[in-house]
Amino acid sequence: EDRVVLSRQAVQREYDARHAALLTCVTALQAHTQLQCMRAYALTGANLAMLDASDALARLRKVRLPFERLVRNVWSAGPETKFDASKASLDKLLEAEAADRAA
Repeated sequence: EDRVVLSRQAVQREYDARHAALLTCVTALQAHTQLQCMRAYALTGANLAMLDASDALARLRKVRLPFERLVRNVWSAGPETKFDASKASLDKLLEAEAADRAA
């Protein structure tokens, strides 16, 4: 029982560190890369089951990075589209996990 609690805390702490790194991203490409790392970490082993998915989802939805406030070029797709797709993918994963636990 204690090992499970310690494992859960370790997984949550590592995910929190990755989320903190996301908040320091300045460009959309950096944020895209960090979101991909966060998603890969969540899908590694039993990490997703050990994460507080509802808290992680709420924190992810509150993220507003500096480049998100800039006007985007509507004529050509830039790195922002990769960021949007990565964020939506992680959001969907965490939302499904939180819904499964609530059911």
